[in-house]
Amino acid sequence: MATVFMDKFPLKRPLNLIARVFNSFFKKGEEVYTYGLEHGWLDQQMDFKELGYYEDTPYHFRNGLGAHRGKGSIEEGFLMKDAFNIRVKAERYYDLLMLYGEQLKKKQEEGKDEFTSELYSQIAEIKFEVCAFSRLTIVSFYSFIERFINCVGHSYHLNNDQKLSNQEVELLK
Repeated sequence: MATVFMDKFPLKRPLNLIARVFNSFFKKGEEVYTYGLEHGWLDQQMDFKELGYYEDTPYHFRNGLGAHRGKGSIEEGFLMKDAFNIRVKAERYYDLLMLYGEQLKKKQEEGKDEFTSELYSQIAEIKFEVCAFSRLTIVSFYSFIERFINCVGHSYHLNNDQKLSNQEVELLK
């Protein structure tokens, strides 16, 4: 059963060594079937270029196993999705705020002044939502950019550990 797999993805290390390290993940309590295996670790074990990953896929990109096979993820992706999700919410509340404003202007033009304290409280609450989600959008995008830059250095370090001087390793860490 393994021969077909090993023909397609030739091993870079002896099978018994790979199996020993893989088993050690479970002994250390790592949940590889939940969180996957690091791309860099897999690349050290076998040649899986046939899968079509980018040559510079980050070392810590997680490849799914079991129920998650064929899928992958990276923490930076979650930060970016958060940032866009929060941005969309800020825009929705902003659009709602503008709608309130248009309706109030229309009523004022008709000679109706319906600006009650209850309406004021509703508008103030929407303004708060716009401001809060806008701030969180900026913070989230900043966090993504910071994490992405750190990811590049971290991945470079892990992929080139043997070639780097102690000073370079310290700088990248």
